Amino acid sequence: MNKIFLFAAILLMISCGKDPVTTDEELLGTWVLNNVEGSCLSIPTNATANETGCIDIPTLEVNCSIIEFKGEGVLSYAYNLVVGEGTYEILEDGINICTDRCLSYKIENTRLTLQTGTIELCDPLYTFAKSNETFDNIIAKGQKKIRSIRKNGSLYRDYNYNLDGTLQSLLTYDNSGNLHTQEIYTYTPISVDRTLTFVQSGSVRKYTYYNEAPDRTRRDRLDENGDLVEYRLYFHTPNDCWVDRIETYRDEQLSSFFQYTYAGENCDYEISYFSNGNLQSRTTNINDGMPYFGQSATLDILRYEGIGNITSRTVVKDNEVDNNGSFNAIFAYDEIGFPTSETRSYLDGKVDLYSYLYE
Repeated sequence: MNKIFLFAAILLMISCGKDPVTTDEELLGTWVLNNVEGSCLSIPTNATANETGCIDIPTLEVNCSIIEFKGEGVLSYAYNLVVGEGTYEILEDGINICTDRCLSYKIENTRLTLQTGTIELCDPLYTFAKSNETFDNIIAKGQKKIRSIRKNGSLYRDYNYNLDGTLQSLLTYDNSGNLHTQEIYTYTPISVDRTLTFVQSGSVRKYTYYNEAPDRTRRDRLDENGDLVEYRLYFHTPNDCWVDRIETYRDEQLSSFFQYTYAGENCDYEISYFSNGNLQSRTTNINDGMPYFGQSATLDILRYEGIGNITSRTVVKDNEVDNNGSFNAIFAYDEIGFPTSETRSYLDGKVDLYSYLYE
């Protein structure tokens, strides 16, 4: 009997002597959902979240998440930019995090991971990375919505949103102040429908966007009778910027495509445009690395990562620079880095002044 008690005591001493997987000091700060891997509905999933921890895969239970560890078991969190308060406990085999419910996280190689198989045929692995930005700044950036743009003093674009923050409509005006186009957006669990009306001519275009595969989004262009005119494929090879390639098909034949290449930490990029197999133009964009003014109006289904605002654009056609389409821009920014104004100077001498108003 004494041997049994002695053995039990040794086991207790060993278990009590184990160190926790991390320290409070190492956890302190903001952790943002960075990547999701797994297999959902028998389709392999490997997608990168944007800077606010959001990823557009409807089948996933956790598709947008930010955690701020404040220390001593207290944390703040956000799902879909809705903020709440929670608790955590550091254990010897993981971290128990309680937000709207309690889940067991692991930490290794400076990454925080969560694996949950609560969805049928889906066992995703969520990876969180520590951010240099504060929790409040990330939330503020994610919630910032462009409301209108004025060009040379006149209303140029007017944005309207649904209660859930998705874009409802976009009105665009010409240089004379007349309504030029009206775009209406409707949403289903698997697609986004966009109806574009050219007001002055009365012509209508209809588009439907949906995820055709984990690495590919499709846009169908329909005529007024709902018949397919052409479709476009957006290829989302992970690059932490945006797409690598956009292809357009007519009658199931590739008619044109855009090839994207990226450089630098601000995702500066070059677009090569080909039509009928021939290079038509090459456009080089230099970005400021700041929050993109139109992030709230960019469809999540396109998984736009946010490559900033364009400070320089050079368009080359037939081996010559297009002075009408090439420009340099100077921005002014607000306290969290969103542009409030832009002076855009074209190489042909024209200058446009833009102002950005947010909700």
